[in-house]
Amino acid sequence: MAIVTGSDSGIGRAIPLALEGADVAVTFHDHEEGARATARQVQSAGRQVLVQRLDVSQEGSVADLFQTVDRTLGTPHLLVNNVLGPGQAARF
Repeated sequence: MAIVTGSDSGIGRAIPLALEGADVAVTFHDHEEGARATARQVQSAGRQVLVQRLDVSQEGSVADLFQTVDRTLGTPHLLVNNVLGPGQAARF
């Protein structure tokens, strides 16, 4: 069971698909439709998926995600943190 943050687009969308056999929690901040598209692809591979909005800058949002995941999909064994905090920019 894996949690992949920011899995509504780009690399974040590809990661859940690469986790063959794993049930996945797909998270998004603003782009719910992108997260739902990722979820449909994961489900088509026969895996369970949870879609949930997540604001990593809010402790309560993170706690709620982990509680919901534990209750619906079980204990997470992998966390892929694919988001930046507020005001951060990717530097390459």
